Amino acid sequence: DMKNAQPALEVAVKDLGEDAPNPLQYRTRTALAEIYLAAGNIPEAGKQLDEALKINPGYFPTRVLQAKVVLRNDDPDRALNLLVPIRNEYTSTEIDLLTIEAGCASKKTTAKEKDEAKGALAKMKDAPNAPLAEMSRVAAICDPDLPKQLGLPEAGKAGSSSKPDKPAKSTKSSGKRRRK
Repeated sequence: DMKNAQPALEVAVKDLGEDAPNPLQYRTRTALAEIYLAAGNIPEAGKQLDEALKINPGYFPTRVLQAKVVLRNDDPDRALNLLVPIRNEYTSTEIDLLTIEAGCASKKTTAKEKDEAKGALAKMKDAPNAPLAEMSRVAAICDPDLPKQLGLPEAGKAGSSSKPDKPAKSTKSSGKRRRK
């Protein structure tokens, strides 16, 4: 019904501005960034996140994904810094796993902090609906023997590397530089 749709749509966009950004725009850019990240196109994922954060810097899913992209780009210390304000206001298994992964991948993390991360993983594995495959991958970053010690599924190749797994690059993104 076009006649009734027009006033409703006009009201929906009437008050959009810096104080009330367009959710379709920043959520769409966040979704695009997630797609690019899954395809291994870190630079394009970063660009989409930068645009989304210009529109709404407080949108938690964008900020969490930004930490994930930074971690995928081998910058665990920056990822940890990005996660601090998020953890102050919001918590989830995904955020906990990102924090543990970044902490274990950081060269600045002390042995005591790594032991605390391992303990946190041990507690998480018994939670209902725990993402065991992802936990196994993160555990292997902390210690290649940890997945087996915790009784988690085999981490595959993630256990042989201290860096997060990176998806295979698509043919469209080959030859592009990684975002710094």
